[in-house]
Amino acid sequence: MTDYGSVKNELMLIMECSEDEVQKYEIYVQNACCCVFDLLKNEEYENRAEIVHLCAAKAFYKISLIKEAGNSGVKSFKAGDISYTVDNSLSSAAEKVLKDAVADCRNLLADDEFVFKAV
Repeated sequence: MTDYGSVKNELMLIMECSEDEVQKYEIYVQNACCCVFDLLKNEEYENRAEIVHLCAAKAFYKISLIKEAGNSGVKSFKAGDISYTVDNSLSSAAEKVLKDAVADCRNLLADDEFVFKAV
């Protein structure tokens, strides 16, 4: 299994937060590590930097979705000439980080697409 401490450190860098804040999301970090581990071509890749980053990016994406779901209140307000809009682009930014991480380690992940070889 990918080293949890390394993933947690990477996630702290991505989220620009403290260890205490990351600790609140421990279940998402563990889940991301398990999911990515199951996708590896070879277990020897589990602690490579690209895989650690992928685990952190996957956890970050889940966390951003949870945070945005919790902020489902007022998104914009307008009074006369004054308007205020909240930009909830955290999950879209997290999705870009995740896609980039997947691209970086595509050669380390098993191809899970169905292949029809012969009859």
